[in-house]
Amino acid sequence: MKSTVRARLYLTGATSALVSICCAASAYAEANPDEITVTATRRQQSVQDVPYNISAYSADDLEQAGASDISDLSHIVPGIAYIDQGPRLGANNNGFIIRGLRGTQLASANDEPDTIEPSVSTYLGETPIFFYLVMKDIERVEVLRGPQGTLYGSGAVGGTIRFMPKKANPDEGFTYRVEGETSFTRDASDPGYAMNGVVNIPLSDNMAVRALYGHIRESGFVDNNAVAELNANDDPILSNLADFLGSSIVTRKVEDINKTDIDYGRVSLWWGVNDRIEANLAYNYQNIDSEGRQIDNPDWPGNDRNEVSMPYNEPQKSTLHLVSLDLGVDTGIGQLTSASSYYRTDTDLFADSTNLYSSLLAGNYMGFPRIVAYRGSADSSAGPDFGLYNQRTFVQELRLVSNPGKVLDWVLGGYFLHRDTEYDLADNVPGFADWADVVLGVPLGAQGLPQYRTQISKEFEDKAVFGELTWHVTDRWQVTGGMRAFWQSTDGEQILSVPSASAIMTTLNFGQADPDFLTSVFSLDNSVSDQIFKFNTSYTLNDDTNVYFTWAEGFRRGGANAIFVNLGADPELLTYSPDTATNWEVGVKGRIQNFATYSIAGFYIDWNDFQFSGTEPVNGNLYIDNGAGARSIGAEMELGARIGDRISVDLGYTFTDAQVTDDFMISPGNAATTVFSGASLPGTPKHMVTFLTEYSYPLAAGSELNFRLNGFYRNKTVNAFSPVDFNYGEIDGFGMVNAAVTYQRENLSVSLFADNLTNAAGVTTGLFTPYFPPNLATRQIARPFTAGIRLNLKGK
Repeated sequence: MKSTVRARLYLTGATSALVSICCAASAYAEANPDEITVTATRRQQSVQDVPYNISAYSADDLEQAGASDISDLSHIVPGIAYIDQGPRLGANNNGFIIRGLRGTQLASANDEPDTIEPSVSTYLGETPIFFYLVMKDIERVEVLRGPQGTLYGSGAVGGTIRFMPKKANPDEGFTYRVEGETSFTRDASDPGYAMNGVVNIPLSDNMAVRALYGHIRESGFVDNNAVAELNANDDPILSNLADFLGSSIVTRKVEDINKTDIDYGRVSLWWGVNDRIEANLAYNYQNIDSEGRQIDNPDWPGNDRNEVSMPYNEPQKSTLHLVSLDLGVDTGIGQLTSASSYYRTDTDLFADSTNLYSSLLAGNYMGFPRIVAYRGSADSSAGPDFGLYNQRTFVQELRLVSNPGKVLDWVLGGYFLHRDTEYDLADNVPGFADWADVVLGVPLGAQGLPQYRTQISKEFEDKAVFGELTWHVTDRWQVTGGMRAFWQSTDGEQILSVPSASAIMTTLNFGQADPDFLTSVFSLDNSVSDQIFKFNTSYTLNDDTNVYFTWAEGFRRGGANAIFVNLGADPELLTYSPDTATNWEVGVKGRIQNFATYSIAGFYIDWNDFQFSGTEPVNGNLYIDNGAGARSIGAEMELGARIGDRISVDLGYTFTDAQVTDDFMISPGNAATTVFSGASLPGTPKHMVTFLTEYSYPLAAGSELNFRLNGFYRNKTVNAFSPVDFNYGEIDGFGMVNAAVTYQRENLSVSLFADNLTNAAGVTTGLFTPYFPPNLATRQIARPFTAGIRLNLKGK
């Protein structure tokens, strides 16, 4: 009850402040604010006319705010919390949180693919996908808040983010754009740089091709003070060769371990076949080669900020290939769209897992004095190498959208997705088998065998039909109902093995090593079918004001876990159920005297059987389970004002109170792991603020200077539910401020920019004590103070 009252107070206070600002500044109004056309409802609408809370950002908006990748969205979009891992994203790579709906821990070093769906779905064009996207040559970004299940399916319980690329356009003529920049980051040894080029080429009056290519070098700024020196066999070198049983290892310092290179490109062909048919064929490519993770552990003696101490750097390589074909046909009664796409993502994984083996699992290694561990290939014969995580996905959607202007508008569609996943990753503790041979006096046959190995091979299919019907009761009042029926299935298996322990155990008991002794095969087969619904109504009070109410459902599929039941794990954890979110939302949006646009929304979300992540206490396996219930209550506000021809101001504020509403146990049957009602959901600050202000100063000969200041603030949050949860920690709030000065003349612009002016650490997650010793308690950090110059040339 107190949380509800607080939310109302925040909403009332912010509304009063909003009205005061607008009334005070309205005397300076001279121009209509820009509006963006979006397709979030599957038909073209002004963002101000969409009857629910949506934010949209054009290419110019993104450029003016200095936003070039997905992590920048959380700096400019109100209400998005993001786990900033830099370009090196693990297999669990969707770090977006909207309206507080997240039940998984914010682990900074987890590269294993969670079977849990993200709570925010992301799209590149018409394709549901998540990758570390470079936002270049993007037409717009649409951010839909709250459950979007009827139109966007599973995983949209918190919201949906759509990245819409620019299409080839014959009417644009021959155009080109070239951009280059260089920058210097605090604590980086070398500068970063970026370059890209875009060209639009008409092939005829009804056909054009558009091509983009770019390269980014993100400078590294994290130094590793304790990298293990390896011998010719890629084993750690002993610091005292005469003390094989008790010696530690030799380490060295390596600078800039998070340096990253990104290559990206897109080629698209647009063909207006005739007045009724158009086609858009596109190929997207992106390759990320990162040398290490963006983390530090300054609390360890000898380390400073942006320094870490671990035996292995953590390189990762990720590649995306995506081919899509979108067809649009005017059928006379409506627009028929066929959206087909196929993509493959290939990720080579390598991580330091010393923190796990030298702390939580150290008791299994008989006092081995130099535990270092890495997670990578199961074959260590040639030294440390990459593990793999690959996906192949085909998506097909057909939808028919009625022509506008009727009393009844409707959308009908069908959806199909097939995804193949392959995953193989193993933990290795080099040197332990040889050391154990000497200690036990027995050849154990465990040399070169991994400590732990996970293999996944599975297929997932999602079939759905969906529709929305809108009744325009009057010219001002509309009512919309929506539904999605879906049938989902997973077929596959997961193999867990402990080859090294199996070999040692069987050697000691039976005299001959059997690496497969403790291998377990788990079925991942699972299926679910259900329906979800949506109700929305809006009323246009006048030409400038629209009020609305939405009741909508979202869902995520259930699944199966792989845990060692034969070694004592609880069999109840073998499966977990779907979860559903039900959203009640009221809002008002509009314009004020041709001077400003605003949006105010209040929401309440009931999250049933929410999925959360845990660590199985007997054998340490990761698993997904269901909590009983949670809720999120909050308010969201945005204001965009244009004062005269020179000044613009954009403000955003979000209040979110996301809590557990029913007690649940992280480990079933263990009362000591009870999370009580009122515990905060992980990762969401209660208060988030964004701002952007610009001032344009005209110069001679049509040139001008543009001054930009933008930033955000998010208050403190938590990494997990409560102190009884593994790796619980409190994360301090922080803010960032960016600035730029741009000289623009005709088709040339030159910008001097500075990001993170206050050099904030920007911690969004980490591995916390007391679960890890101080040297291994790392934190995920944002890029420090960075300044540079950017040149942009465009022409015809």
